[in-house]
Amino acid sequence: MVTVGSQLTVKCHEVDILGQGVCRFEGLVIFVKGMLAEEVAQIEIIQTKKRFLVAKIIKVLSASPQRVSQGFQLGAMDLSHLSIEGQLNWQTQVTKNAFEKEKFNFKLDNIIYDENNVFYRQKAVFHCLYDGVLSLKLYDETSKNLADIDGYNLADQIILNIVKNINAANLSQNLTQIIFRVSHYHSHQPAVLVTLVVESDKTNLEVIVNFLKQDPNIVGIMKNIKKNPRFILNGQSTILSGVNELKYSFADLDIIINDTSFLQVNQSIALKAYQKINHFIQSDTIIDAYSGVGVIGLMAASSAKQVTLIEDSKINVSFMQKNVVKNNLNNITVVNDKTENILHQLTADALIVDPPRSGLYASLLEVINQKRFNKIAYLSCDLMTLIRDLKVLSQTYQIESVTPIRMFPGTSSIETLVLLKIK
Repeated sequence: MVTVGSQLTVKCHEVDILGQGVCRFEGLVIFVKGMLAEEVAQIEIIQTKKRFLVAKIIKVLSASPQRVSQGFQLGAMDLSHLSIEGQLNWQTQVTKNAFEKEKFNFKLDNIIYDENNVFYRQKAVFHCLYDGVLSLKLYDETSKNLADIDGYNLADQIILNIVKNINAANLSQNLTQIIFRVSHYHSHQPAVLVTLVVESDKTNLEVIVNFLKQDPNIVGIMKNIKKNPRFILNGQSTILSGVNELKYSFADLDIIINDTSFLQVNQSIALKAYQKINHFIQSDTIIDAYSGVGVIGLMAASSAKQVTLIEDSKINVSFMQKNVVKNNLNNITVVNDKTENILHQLTADALIVDPPRSGLYASLLEVINQKRFNKIAYLSCDLMTLIRDLKVLSQTYQIESVTPIRMFPGTSSIETLVLLKIK
């Protein structure tokens, strides 16, 4: 009988959508983090469920040629042990399998990626551990314990240098999290925003603020009070030093954001995805829903008569309006509302949606089907909710193409672009 603590020798058959190795033993399915297809390993059972088991690797006995390291230590790098070629093949196959399982009629386009597989994140969140001195850490592979960030190479090098300096300074400062955003606007000197997340407005931040002011790349230091444990950032930040703005370049657009604005953290890959959307979506009238600070819709405006941007965050909307003015666009309408509340009142030839991980509301899917847009571009950060939504949309629309996007190399996060046309 297999129980917690049992040690087994198993072979991995595939890597699933969560990046876990899938093994079988005497009719039981075993999920093993860090195991790759065709590998043989000694494992230890750490959890038993009714229909499956969870295990950890004790020793890899026969390694995959696609393995590039012994294993990952940080949850933020849960696929870093797989080669880049292996990651591209994995995401392509997982995407293909998900669409074929639902018997969709689709064309799978080549995965979008580039050679910037490390130091690509222009935003990074670090958790603070205080035991007399401040140290910045990330969660380990169990997502339960904080661990040293040695070997973490996904954040921009400018950010990592600041983090290294903080950890070496032995600062007497207690915080919850520190968030960094960096911009390399037109190859100018890097500009960094630092947001200090605290649980109380009474927290004295003098030590960390004075330290950060010494870095010439840091243009703004903010304080954000953690009011809701479900979210890292809550509402508007308070400026402690400098300014709370960064400027980015997307194609021929200048985009301004602040520390709480939504902007994809991998700018070069995001631009490739947005350009593909822009090439497909060209229409006289376009609605860009869940538009953040408006990048996708503003790009589409160059070939449209009218673009409507829908965004419910007041902070995002304020910067969206700045970006409209900054780029001298006069064919943009900004709507500050939830897409599910307002879309039924609007009309357009084409629709762009870039929703959160939870996907689209059932009521919104019904409205989209009723509207019968000529074209839809659906950019998703969760393959399963995307598939769920497409089951409904496919009643009215046909899938033109499915494109996997390697937005987050070294991780199991999956981004997908689906282009649809009316039947």
